[in-house]
Amino acid sequence: LELLDLALVDMTSANHGLGLYSLHKLLANIYRQLGLHKEMSKHRDLQLESLSTDFERASFNFESAKDLYTQNHLGDSKQYFIQAHELALATKRENLGIISNMYICLIENQIETHDNRCSANPQNLTLAEIKSISNIRMRFEGLYLWAQIQLKAGKKNEAFTVLDELVNNIRFYRTSLPGVLGAWFWENNKSVFEIYLKVAADRHIDLSTGAIESLKALQKIKSISSIKSGHLKTGQTSHDDLAVATEIRTLIANMESGKSKLSNEELSSQLDKLILGTSGYSTGQDQPIEIDWSQETLVKLPENSALLTIYTFGNEAYVWVADRQLVTVKKLEQHSDINSMLARVKENIRYQGSTSIQSDLENLGRSLLQPVMEHLPETIFFLPLGEFNGFPLEALKIDGRYLIEQHQVINIRSLDSLNSVSDGGFPEASTRKIFISGSQSFNDKALMDLQGASSEMFNIEKIFNESDIHFAIGENLTVDAFHGPEIEAADIIHIASHAVLDVTYPELSRVYLGPVSANSSYSSDAILVPADIRATHYNADLVFLSACQTSGLNQFTFDSNLGFVSEFIDSGSKAVIASLWPISDSDTALLVKDFYRALKQNPNVATSLT
Repeated sequence: LELLDLALVDMTSANHGLGLYSLHKLLANIYRQLGLHKEMSKHRDLQLESLSTDFERASFNFESAKDLYTQNHLGDSKQYFIQAHELALATKRENLGIISNMYICLIENQIETHDNRCSANPQNLTLAEIKSISNIRMRFEGLYLWAQIQLKAGKKNEAFTVLDELVNNIRFYRTSLPGVLGAWFWENNKSVFEIYLKVAADRHIDLSTGAIESLKALQKIKSISSIKSGHLKTGQTSHDDLAVATEIRTLIANMESGKSKLSNEELSSQLDKLILGTSGYSTGQDQPIEIDWSQETLVKLPENSALLTIYTFGNEAYVWVADRQLVTVKKLEQHSDINSMLARVKENIRYQGSTSIQSDLENLGRSLLQPVMEHLPETIFFLPLGEFNGFPLEALKIDGRYLIEQHQVINIRSLDSLNSVSDGGFPEASTRKIFISGSQSFNDKALMDLQGASSEMFNIEKIFNESDIHFAIGENLTVDAFHGPEIEAADIIHIASHAVLDVTYPELSRVYLGPVSANSSYSSDAILVPADIRATHYNADLVFLSACQTSGLNQFTFDSNLGFVSEFIDSGSKAVIASLWPISDSDTALLVKDFYRALKQNPNVATSLT
């Protein structure tokens, strides 16, 4: 927004009409997405002043209609869509005309109107016509609108089929051509995923055909968020690679311009073959992003264990419980203030003495877990979503007791994590090779010295006196220590220091490795940042982050980024122990001592932690 404001000054001084039109349109759209309607209206009005052609007016009416639609002014929104539709046809903007008409039909399915413009067929267009839209972003928008119209007409199966295809296509483009979907993805992905998951859950409850398909839908969404941690491998680019890239760009240009002699379907088929034929994309663990997750994965669950995931939609909640034989999804009746309870708990859970928090934990446990308690065995693999990203499920209370007192809870980031589960239990940590790093002195008023860090390292060495232990402390504790052979070969990595987690901008998160001057940058040798972790592949069974708030309560619906936990998992570590909020130095030292004593007797990490 700051850069756009600077550009606005330049465009105004240059009296650049088209530039001003585009800038005000972009600013209005951004403020619409942020829900800042006053700023949105201001820039939309300024966009109006910059109009010069019917071509531009068609786009203006379309965006104005969407402004009103997001504010639930459906009647006024319809009139603007009608104007946009008529101008689009007059200026030969067929794609914009189709999408405007879809919005008109969607609105007429929500309100009573005397001038119904849709035909008896509620979508007023065949699916083939929508799929023939050459502009990829508009095609996606049309498919999403078509699915919503089907839902309004009570046709859940038809809506699910289109949504399922849409999500598959989103995965394809986010994996192979990020950016092609443009602003559409960022403006709509949350609502698309939520509706898709809700329809999947409702549909399979109604049909009583089992919930495995809804769990697969959940996995598709989660795998899209994991693409954010994927990367394009760097290295020597061959002439063949450049030729393929050029051909891909040419195909996309032909699809969007509509100038090719081939049909859109033929172009799409060519594009799919080209992209799927490339092998440059991978996840942080060098595994294919496209993973065929199925019920066979559940067979790998240890005995007496189950997968649990919860997702809330407004005042509704869905809970999935899956074991080796069965997947169950239940729609729960919940308190109308469920979201406010969750917000209070996440903000104040560290203050365990609070009577209100104890009450909220009890009420949440009763609402979310009591209906499925009969399905919960000793070990629970918890897959957090939405409001539950980074939420300590273990703290919920049932009949006055914390869940952790009755069950072993293991948090996982993806359903694919179950592929690494075996009958022997998960996760387990070898203690053959241990990498210990930490600092107790920081020479900084904002960072108090950590006497407990020294105690932690001493106790670990004492407990595992027969293990191969490598220390990175003092002058040896630098960023380079996290790229060397000792840490790459370690079974356990223990880090005792100060940390700062920035969930909003994860790249600004950091672990302090020692004294830091006030002028040090984030790339200082005394600061470990996420990029440093991603630069190395770790083989550790366990990473113990003994620092304040090294994991976090994520603000994004389906995003799995939980700070340093995500970075170490994506870089090959099998399990991570991290903190959700600032903790006492002395209490941490006691916890670490008790944990490693237990781990020496039992390699099961979750059991040792409890």
